[in-house]
Amino acid sequence: MVIDLQGSWTLLDGDNNKVCNVEIPGDIYTGLIDSGVKEDPYYGNNELDFQDLAKEDWVLQRSFNIEKLEDREVILDINSLDTYCDIYINRELVGKSENMFVPFKKNIKEKLVLGENKIDIKFHSAENRALELEKNHPYKLPYMILPLQSPARNYTRKVQCHSGWDWGPALMVSGIYNSIKINSYNQGVIESWDLDYKLDNSEVNINIIIEYRSLVKGSTSFNLYDGDIKTTYSRDVNVGLNIITINLNKGDVQLWWPNGYGDQPLYCFKLETLDEIKVKRVGFRDLEVISKEDKIGKSLYFRVNGVDIFSKGANWIPVDALPSRQSDDKYYSLIKDARDANMNTLRVWGGGQYEKDIFYDLCDEMGLLIWQDMMFSCSVYPADKEFLSNVESEIRYQIKRLKNHPSIGLWCGNNENVGALTWFEESRKDRDIYIIDYDRLNEGVLGKNIKKIDPNRAWWPSSPCAGEDDYSDCWHDDSRGDMHYWSVWHEGKSFDAYYDVIPRFCSEFGFQSYPSLDVVKSFAPEEELNITSPFMEHHQKNEKGNQIILETMSRYYRIPKDFENFLYVSQVQQSVAIKTAIEYWRSNRPTCMGILYWQLNDLWPVSSWSSIEYGGRWKPLHYQIKKIFEPVHLISYYKKDGSCSFSIVNDRLEDTLGDVKIDFKDFSGNSLWSKEFNITGVAQSVTKILDIDLESFDFNRTDGFFYISGGFEGRLITNTLFITEPKRCRINKCEISTVIEQRENGVSIKLLSNNPAFNVVLSSKDGSRFSDNDFTLLNGEERVIDVDGDIGLDDLNILCLNNSFI
Repeated sequence: MVIDLQGSWTLLDGDNNKVCNVEIPGDIYTGLIDSGVKEDPYYGNNELDFQDLAKEDWVLQRSFNIEKLEDREVILDINSLDTYCDIYINRELVGKSENMFVPFKKNIKEKLVLGENKIDIKFHSAENRALELEKNHPYKLPYMILPLQSPARNYTRKVQCHSGWDWGPALMVSGIYNSIKINSYNQGVIESWDLDYKLDNSEVNINIIIEYRSLVKGSTSFNLYDGDIKTTYSRDVNVGLNIITINLNKGDVQLWWPNGYGDQPLYCFKLETLDEIKVKRVGFRDLEVISKEDKIGKSLYFRVNGVDIFSKGANWIPVDALPSRQSDDKYYSLIKDARDANMNTLRVWGGGQYEKDIFYDLCDEMGLLIWQDMMFSCSVYPADKEFLSNVESEIRYQIKRLKNHPSIGLWCGNNENVGALTWFEESRKDRDIYIIDYDRLNEGVLGKNIKKIDPNRAWWPSSPCAGEDDYSDCWHDDSRGDMHYWSVWHEGKSFDAYYDVIPRFCSEFGFQSYPSLDVVKSFAPEEELNITSPFMEHHQKNEKGNQIILETMSRYYRIPKDFENFLYVSQVQQSVAIKTAIEYWRSNRPTCMGILYWQLNDLWPVSSWSSIEYGGRWKPLHYQIKKIFEPVHLISYYKKDGSCSFSIVNDRLEDTLGDVKIDFKDFSGNSLWSKEFNITGVAQSVTKILDIDLESFDFNRTDGFFYISGGFEGRLITNTLFITEPKRCRINKCEISTVIEQRENGVSIKLLSNNPAFNVVLSSKDGSRFSDNDFTLLNGEERVIDVDGDIGLDDLNILCLNNSFI
């Protein structure tokens, strides 16, 4: 018997008055919005109207029918309850939940009756419970404070950014997520099953370890399907938990590779008993995390199937602030966008959530390695017995759930909690007690359980850090482990400050931009289309965000002529900032072996560090990422000491040969200086092409720009380099002509410009995806851009740096 309890539930307030219906799986706030009780919190400053809701209790209820009760156990199985809940069957309490990251499973057979039954789930205010826990704690546990947020979030085991973040709203949602059903069992329950394996060339030896809770004593059959091949194993079991081991040898397996290094073959295994069927897909690969002392400090990188991987990717936050809106389509689109931008790594950030199964399944399919944080971020956390016990249940469940995914590369304890030990006055004054608490939680519970459950995968205590038992300052020391480098944003340093560090693995850095005009119009009416309007400022959650964007803009660019161009130039400077860092750090391979920028996605419409806006539109940054993360890329950069450098980076496993031309052109497109080279890009390394001493260069830096182009294996690679701030350059206005032609699956746009046009960005009203964007269009060059959609000239908008100012 399986009873699916998804569908419409009745929502009651704390006084048991009916409010509306809520679709489950989903969250209560979305139910209030869909029923018209509340306005959408993403529009204007409607978020403020949801703050009092965080203090309310709610009840979700529905009925279901039972036709027979013949099995030994009837289990209520709820994947995720957010967060403090009492669960009732026919008005009798059957259990409580205090952690949204741990499923609720309870035998409810004795509470059921034949015919109609009622289930009620009472949700207690997580904010009220957090404040109560904080009040009763013997000393203060500080956390990052934001202008609008729910307090004391570090006491609750729910998504930390539900309380608000510097890119997200404070929406303390509650609800039932993923799945809710009633299962019946007669013989036993598969509590978990793992496939541990060892590779021997193209053969693999697999140990299948099953945790089986038997309801009877005797012989039980386990049917194992390796693809279509079925083998039956019989085992004697006792009542209670049994550990069953099945050995399987499998030959002629193909290895799983990260994106850009090979294919991602996945093998399907199915485990069947009398009561249930479980399915796993497994990719076989040999993965190591190399973190060793060397002459620089301490390395950090992934080695997959014997190949050292240069990690290229981004940080991942939840796909939407409202869980009901976290659709499968959004997951697919975002992960495909990451793969299509030549990424091979994503970091699941520790202030979000252990992601849904679809996320890891898609990463397996698309070859994206996962740096998996545990869900702790930017705080000091409790270390009392109750909290640690709660966390231990969470970690044991989540690691067992995820460990067989080939995409999981590393388990990380938290986000920035080592740094948090020094952020707050309380932890600085009494450092010992906070370090003891940190160690009890991070090593005593997280590290200990992870190493026991998954000993073959690396444990990394925190991000950033330099490894176990090392509390180095990995915000400012680039020599050890992973680094978070935020000086260019939070400290307001210029872009060339990226040249001051060469991280071994940079797992966070970023620069903000405003969203596009279409996204702004989704939350702001015409009268609010101003950078400092109330609605625009409400959708800027970083306190100094506008100030930093505008100060940086005045440092590098001429002030834009109107609101649309303000948004556009902010996105261009974001693209340039991240490009500056990535190209320089890639050129310093193998000292640096990993670059994960902050952040891939948004969870609501907002000014942020993302490369993909809420709704899925690529910012110029994401188009730029696609180019600068190519396995073979031409790199150019200049330093203010007067040096200019050109090189080719090749992440592939074989050399590549090509012809490269470096031009210095004036802003009418005339070549003032040029050199040509026949270059071999050596496999998995950086090959220098040319260094130029600009002090002895014959041309003024404001008179032109470098344009580098090269053909490698039939692919044209180009790059553009200004050697001073663009605002100082004598950039000409330009006229870009367009011709649109129909093709089989969309249209092609032919572009021509009378002068070199810089940072050309095409957009359309329907948010169409373009084959290229944020590029230089030379005069006399016909550039063809493909669009997967049917757009006309009236739908097309073209912006460029040349015409962004008066």
